[in-house]
Amino acid sequence: MTHRFRWATVGIAVIAILGIGYGFRTAHYQHHFLSGTKIDGVQVGGQTADQAATTLSAKLANQAYTVTEHQSTLTTFTSRDAGIKAPTTAKLNQLLAKQNAFSWPLHVVSASASDQQLDASAINQADLTQLANQIVAKAGTNRTQTHNAKLIYQDHAFTIKAPVYGSEVSTNSVKAALSKAIERHETTINLKQAYVQPTVLANSKSLVSAKKNSAKTGN
Repeated sequence: MTHRFRWATVGIAVIAILGIGYGFRTAHYQHHFLSGTKIDGVQVGGQTADQAATTLSAKLANQAYTVTEHQSTLTTFTSRDAGIKAPTTAKLNQLLAKQNAFSWPLHVVSASASDQQLDASAINQADLTQLANQIVAKAGTNRTQTHNAKLIYQDHAFTIKAPVYGSEVSTNSVKAALSKAIERHETTINLKQAYVQPTVLANSKSLVSAKKNSAKTGN
């Protein structure tokens, strides 16, 4: 009986110690990001909102990006050039409040804290536009223009001419490519991703319908 009591006492003591340790770590993670937490692709696990703000500010201010084309470097720029702003301490506190501090043993973090990405509000659009204009200028004008598919009359019949996928770039197409790359934490951007795409394809319903109607009317 004494032996059983002794083991029971030891068991209760162990459980109590584990409970105290669990409670302490849970309280710790009420004010610190859980292990493995990444925000904007930067590791901030174990840091407070203030510490994470400093880490993110330093990382994002010095992040370098490369724009390539045909396996050659066209230009480089920094996050500062693109107008990228690090999340504020207030924003980080909001993310911290959403994580489940009780889940620390499994290193599980809510999606809002574990895989945060830069959104449109984190990028100064005026700076991004200026950067896009500079990239367009470096890309040059000697480029194949993009053309939509269209209905043409050829050899006494109407036919649909396929679109032309050119290599031209525009401020808007470059901005879209840059924004997508930044959101995905990609530091190398292929300019091909910014090529202007045709908006009307050969299988466009309007073109197919127009071709059918032209064939019926003979016009």
